[in-house]
Amino acid sequence: MLQTFKANLKGNHLEWLDAQPIFRNEPNKNLSSEHKLIEITISNFKTFYDFKIDGLTQINLISGKNNVGKTTFLESCYINLVSNDIKHDMSYFVKLMSLEYSDFRNAKNLDNISINSNINQIAVNINDDSINIEINGISKTYPRYEIQKLMGNGTATFDSSNIQFIPSSPINNDSLSFLFSKIQIARKKDLLNKSLTENFDENIVEFDIILGIPKLFILNRDEGWVPLSEFGEGIKRFITIICAIWASQEGACFIDEIEDGIHYLHYKKLWNIIFKTAQEANCQIFASTHSKEMIESYYKEAKKLDIKDISFTTLVRNKKNNIKAITYNFDWFSHEMSQNHEVRGKQIKNLF
Repeated sequence: MLQTFKANLKGNHLEWLDAQPIFRNEPNKNLSSEHKLIEITISNFKTFYDFKIDGLTQINLISGKNNVGKTTFLESCYINLVSNDIKHDMSYFVKLMSLEYSDFRNAKNLDNISINSNINQIAVNINDDSINIEINGISKTYPRYEIQKLMGNGTATFDSSNIQFIPSSPINNDSLSFLFSKIQIARKKDLLNKSLTENFDENIVEFDIILGIPKLFILNRDEGWVPLSEFGEGIKRFITIICAIWASQEGACFIDEIEDGIHYLHYKKLWNIIFKTAQEANCQIFASTHSKEMIESYYKEAKKLDIKDISFTTLVRNKKNNIKAITYNFDWFSHEMSQNHEVRGKQIKNLF
């Protein structure tokens, strides 16, 4: 069985009696407990066979070595949260998870999947000629030939609800345009422009999408509006994340490999923006990383801003090659980081 280590680990001789209520899985003061993901179990899906994690908070950073399941964890949480109806859920199983049709032909690869949380319960079972999916007690059976129809072009799409998934790869202009429309609807475009001016270049006046092309208005450029593509992926990643958080207002935003495309000197700026934006948008954040510098920046900015409703989780494999989760709350995480202890799984495998 999976063991999830939380902040009351006695071996560390730390007292958590004064910890914030969120670390005892009580409702968050801002996010509604009805919509906040607190715990989730994942069985027989991709790299997870018997996985459980709890103690999730408003801001959650997931770490671990490559191929340990960070992306699968984010995808599983996302699938669970967007499970409003069966067709919608199956569509995202196929598109977001980048499944191939061959995966459905090989029943043993996807048999008896379950992704259960404090919000939704999902089960998928494969028969010889059909696939059955059950969400919160309501089930539907799909003949195998219908699965290919649900696949479409096999690419991930952005949800129209307040739950967004940002992949590690750069998004296209259509996806960015969709996210930007959300920040316009929320009337928060000025906050985006202010963040760009303060964190990148004081000559940046405004971001907009003109005739389908993302552009920045630059004071010292004769042409004024300059295509965003001239500035590299870093600033585009910043804009994408900010827009995605506002698109996830009162919901949740998932950011895979959050450091991708961003220079390490900008990590603190990124977390500063995420912490402040997530609080204002009342959005739960899930981000993955394997970067030590990103983890350190996460800790330092949270401490600087006195934001304690955070967690840090490291995924590791035990001797049986099963994935385990070690979840730190703010107090335990702060203790480990202040002592310069390794929290990414190298020195903690002996716990299993």
